[in-house]
Parts: sequence; structure tokens; C-alpha cells
Amino acid sequence: MDDKISIVIPVYNAQQFIEKLLDILYKQTYKNLEIIIVNDGSIDNTKNIIEKCIKKDKRIILINTQNKGVSSARNTGIGYVTGKYTTFIDADDYIEIDTYEKIYKKIKEKNTDAIRYNYIKEEEDGSILKKGDMLDLKDKIIDKNEIKEKVIPYIFENKIEAYSSLLILKSEIIKKVGKFNEEVHMMEDLLFYLGVLSSVDNIYFYDYHAYHYVLHYTSSSKSRDKLVRNFKDTLKVVKLVNKFLDENKFESKIYKQVNYIYSTMIVKYTIRSLQKDDEFKWSLDKLKQMLYDKDVTKLIQDVEFPDTNIYIKTVGNMIKNKDYESLYKYAESLKDILI
Repeated sequence: MDDKISIVIPVYNAQQFIEKLLDILYKQTYKNLEIIIVNDGSIDNTKNIIEKCIKKDKRIILINTQNKGVSSARNTGIGYVTGKYTTFIDADDYIEIDTYEKIYKKIKEKNTDAIRYNYIKEEEDGSILKKGDMLDLKDKIIDKNEIKEKVIPYIFENKIEAYSSLLILKSEIIKKVGKFNEEVHMMEDLLFYLGVLSSVDNIYFYDYHAYHYVLHYTSSSKSRDKLVRNFKDTLKVVKLVNKFLDENKFESKIYKQVNYIYSTMIVKYTIRSLQKDDEFKWSLDKLKQMLYDKDVTKLIQDVEFPDTNIYIKTVGNMIKNKDYESLYKYAESLKDILI
């Protein structure tokens, strides 16, 4: 008999999407599936829709929890896994009908610890924005040496994505990886993905565009409300990434790239916090409080901002020089610029 594949789906207020996803899973050509849905405290009609779908598909397991975020929901779901293999899907995305049939064949053929498959990023109306590219990794088994020398550097050079939803791995590997980090609200995928890459003996990069990542635009007020949280989470993540690099004895050049990536994020959050005059706009005192921080100084002090984006370069250098008054006025002047 074919091995069971466990699918973990965190769900929060997904009444618009969840039935479509569950119908696609019901129709999968590979049938030995365990569909674990963690309802993370939804306050819309999500729970009722899932319960209706359970009547048709008995493979669905529904766990209802209080709202604690996507990482907590995934961790809860992992605790219910009984399949030999585990994978993840977000409730507002979807996959091809034959995804698990094709991937399972590759699992048996290649006998690897994990498979990373490909994706299509698209608008809500189905318009394609981007197709994932695996570069010279595609359709190859990558061992530990190449993971360290090529895959992880590619991630920090923004050449390949580190979405946990693009992985299917032996369930036993998750015990080595540990859980999703619940202390951050962003880039938890990256941290988990790095844990996978350091725990497997090999991984197969399967150039099959099975996963449809659907881009849903959030309101400007919602995104601005999270600026302080995202700013602080970025500083947490860079510490965790650098700890990972230290523990795995990476060469110094990758640290430079990591610091550039996260410094740029800090600069973007700073600019966005001052662009719009609303309740989420930081005061000058708040700006100083956020930037006059040893972790910000340590992160940004040696970064060279390129000329490709004059706004990022200007603000980045102002942060380095602690010229907060000039920064405040300059960022306000960019209110009509998309950063």
C-alpha cells in the first residue's frame, strides 16, 4: 500500500478559500492522505464550511484552537501527524490535482529525505505574476555539501524561495528540525526551512509547478498597524539566522549578504512608518526609540547601500549616522513614493 501523506493546513478566517482547497484535496489522484486542519480561532464561517466538507471527506481532521498565529497552528497540526511524509498548505492557496501522485513517485524513485517542488505566484483572478525557478538545482538530488555551498547561499541571494509549503519531507525529519518559531510573526517559514536543510542528508529539487501561491492584498491600515511588530521581528530573525550560520560554520561572506537583506528591511519599515499621517505614524521620539538600539546599530553599521534605490541608500546612511531629525523630514517627503 502507498505510504500516507499528512497535510497540515493552518486556517484563520478562510471562509472565502477553504472549500476550494478542500475540494482540490478531495479530488487528488493520490488517495492515501491525512488532511489536518487547525482552525486558529476563526470568527467567520470557516469552521462550519470545514465541518460540511468532513461529511464528504472522512480523511479530514479538524482541530479548533484559540487564535495564536500561523506558527502555533502548524505546530499543533504537526502533533497530529501519523503519515510517513508531511507537507503544508496555506488555506488561501491551492495545488494541482495530481500533485501528490507525482511527488510520491519521485519520493520512491529518488529515496530522499525531502522534496522541494515548484510554485506559481498569481493574482486572485488567476493572472500569473511569477513562476518559480530552481536554476541549476532543478531535477537534482542535492547532498549536504551542496546544501551548504549552494542552496543556502541562493536563499540569501534571493535566487530561490524558502517557503515551507513547497516542502514534503519524511515526518521523522521534523523531530530533528523542531517546531515553527512562535516568537516571530514573519519569516517563520525561512527559519523552519533552514532547520530542514540542516537536518536532511539530501533533498530533491523537483521542477514541477504544483503549488499556486495566491497573492491577497491587505489593506494599508492593517499593514501599517504591524510596522512596529515587523521591525522588532526582523531584529529577532537576523539574530536567529546568524546563530544558524555560526552553528553550521558558514564563511564570512554570507553574513554580509544577510546583514544587507535585513538592514534594507529595517530601512523600509522606518520609511513606511513616517510616510502617512495617521494613527500609526511614529513620532520623532518613537523613531529615536526604535533606531537608537544596539541591535539596529550592529546590524546596519557595516552595510553598504547601493545606488539602485536612492531612498533606501539615503535613509540607510541617515540611520548609520544617527541623523534622526533629517531622516524624519526626508521620510515624510516620500509620502507618494512606493518603497
